Amino acid sequence: MRGKIRRLLLVLGCVISLLLAGCGKEAVGETETLWLPASQTAENNGTAAQGETEKDPTGQEESKVGKETEGDIEALENSGEKEEMETPEDEDAEVKEEESKEIPETAEAFAESVQEAFADQDMEALESLVSYPCKISRDGTVLATVYDESQFLSQDPSLIFGDDLLLAIANVDTGNLHMINNRVEMGQEQKIVFQLRDDGELGITEIYE
Repeated sequence: MRGKIRRLLLVLGCVISLLLAGCGKEAVGETETLWLPASQTAENNGTAAQGETEKDPTGQEESKVGKETEGDIEALENSGEKEEMETPEDEDAEVKEEESKEIPETAEAFAESVQEAFADQDMEALESLVSYPCKISRDGTVLATVYDESQFLSQDPSLIFGDDLLLAIANVDTGNLHMINNRVEMGQEQKIVFQLRDDGELGITEIYE
């Protein structure tokens, strides 16, 4: 009888030991289960932080590039505005500079000789005032470019001594001539243009009928 009781006690002891051992494993399993996500979370947090750290310099660089681009655009705009503001003044200055050039003392006498040749419709007298090559135009179209005396005298006088040009030349104030771009114009739409030749003499280079 006592032997059976001892066996039962041993069996119960083994069962209890097994139960205790199972509970310990479950506790350890729970501990491991709880610990692993924490490690992964910390690792993920570290990766995320590193990603943000890598993104920050790029963001700063993009911001810097953006500011530099804006600065370049503003500089170009300011430069364009400056050019627009300076261009009219520069053009006026150039015109004034050209107009300020002194007309040769012989210009008035030369212009009077042109008026006399037109008043008499004298081709030979006019030819003596021409500097070659000379363009002859009518209504904005170049009719001929003459290179010597014979070519000029062969032109039809009516192409040169037209009524409009005769009137324009007759009305020129020879005492109030202006030189622009080294040219002196007698008349407006219908006009005679003369300028200084290489030898320092004046000569007609363009006739606009």
